[in-house]
Amino acid sequence: MAAANTDSSLHVTGLPDGVTEEQVTQIFAQYGTVKSVKVLPKRGDKPDIAAIIDMETAEQAQGLIDTVSGTTPTGLTAPLTIKKKMTSWANQAYQAMTAAAAASESTLHVTGITEGSSEEQITALFAQHGPVKAVKILPKREDKPNQAAIVEMETAEAADSIIQTSPTWAGDMVVKKKSTNWAKGYSYMYQGKGWGKGWGSGGGLRSFPAEKKIWVGGVPEEGVDFKELQAHFPGSKFATVMKGNGAGTAGVAFETAEEATAAIQTLNGSVLGGATIVVDVWTKKEQEPAAATA
Repeated sequence: MAAANTDSSLHVTGLPDGVTEEQVTQIFAQYGTVKSVKVLPKRGDKPDIAAIIDMETAEQAQGLIDTVSGTTPTGLTAPLTIKKKMTSWANQAYQAMTAAAAASESTLHVTGITEGSSEEQITALFAQHGPVKAVKILPKREDKPNQAAIVEMETAEAADSIIQTSPTWAGDMVVKKKSTNWAKGYSYMYQGKGWGKGWGSGGGLRSFPAEKKIWVGGVPEEGVDFKELQAHFPGSKFATVMKGNGAGTAGVAFETAEEATAAIQTLNGSVLGGATIVVDVWTKKEQEPAAATA
């Protein structure tokens, strides 16, 4: 049985030579529901056996780390060492890409909205085609007579229905899928003496003009990664959490300057990872991280 790469996956060492996956399952079933077990091949430089165990929930996995690691469970003769299974940055990037790409299928960019319309009014219109998860009216641009909004439907099918049917209630509104470019992939950024890892455009923050970027301060130095950061800023195209000299700060980029402005207006003072963050404009005094060289 292959274990999954999630917060509920554990790396366990200290198991006896010759142990089977069924035996490991029975041992860990004392502490919760075991979804899968994979006993790893024996290493020549190690006397014991290791395994990957996927529990039903992240809480069960953390409970094993907190209370069982370092002890000898019933059925064994030696203590176990239990840790969270480490997931490679490549896998994390792929998971983030998959989730974000799926979300983009149900997200719409709407233009031609009558000035002064409320998010509740837009929600009511789009709800005629299915449940609406979120609506964000973007700040009005001076060069445009009307406003724009980002509308996230519950399903991609509902989003497609609106585009294909051109409902009469739409009036002058133009409804398109919100464009997302995931092809450029995953970038590593460098600032000062530390690394920051981000997901989005291959050129990183440097590939976005200042008006499409925001600076984030007060970010917890532990426990917040680029995935959580990007999830906190819906619609963002790139997010990176700084390390080393830049610890405690982050950079986020958007497709449009309006989305960046909206993020500052709505998320400054919000809570991320248990801390209140500061969201502000990206200025030249905030030194941009340079791309790492191979």
